[in-house]
Amino acid sequence: MEDVYLRPKIPDGEYIVEFVRYYTAEMFREKTPKVCMEFAIVQGEYEGFPLERFYSAGRLIGSPGEDGGFKAKSQTCIMLLEYCACFPNQEISRLDRIPMSRWKEGRFSVFARSTKLNHQRRAVPAQLQFSVIHKIVKRVEECPLP
Repeated sequence: MEDVYLRPKIPDGEYIVEFVRYYTAEMFREKTPKVCMEFAIVQGEYEGFPLERFYSAGRLIGSPGEDGGFKAKSQTCIMLLEYCACFPNQEISRLDRIPMSRWKEGRFSVFARSTKLNHQRRAVPAQLQFSVIHKIVKRVEECPLP
């Protein structure tokens, strides 16, 4: 059965999260290959709150789904920029071989924001807005936020 509840919203800001899982999907009339990474807030008032980060992929490899294969869009795509910021010592030589298991290794500082526009650049009414990760800032060793 499909989920019937709307995704919740939290205040925009910086949060510390842990990786939960990732999956691949084809969105927007099955034309755009996407990689979705799911995280959960690990401290503070919103501990346990789920947040997602969506990236465009160059293409999917195999069937879409959990732990699905993909090729990154380009050498300078947002996904790889954020990945390398979190794992600066990770060697990457191919766009279709990015070790996603590295995300299980720690906690990450992210900036969350509410969706104010949809994929067609149309305004989203306040009661339909939800929170997503706007940017994965860095990997953190200790939780610096109170």
